[in-house]
Amino acid sequence: MTPANPFAHIAASLSGRPAWPFAVATDSEPADPGLSKTERMRAYLRQHGPAVAATLADEADVPTSALVGALLKGDMARGSVYRRGHKYHWNPQFDVQLHEQIKQAAALLRRHGYRVEAPQ
Repeated sequence: MTPANPFAHIAASLSGRPAWPFAVATDSEPADPGLSKTERMRAYLRQHGPAVAATLADEADVPTSALVGALLKGDMARGSVYRRGHKYHWNPQFDVQLHEQIKQAAALLRRHGYRVEAPQ
């Protein structure tokens, strides 16, 4: 569905968020203290899809969008996040691949006599 206003359409395309109405976070709203900046960016990509660095910087409360690439460098090396053009994307296959690797590691440990419990 394309908004009637072309500027709203451009804003939604560039930011990955609808142009209006949107929730404006105030400075008085505390960020989730249990999540790191990188974890907040990962969660945003999983929930909302591809996003530009400026959007991720706003979401994770990073002072500049130039730091987003540095914070996600490990994730990109691991393959959980990739960058296409100017947007960062969550790799949906990463969870499947990670689960398979954990299963194989547990099987290897069991073959060598170790007892492996399911994660809690």
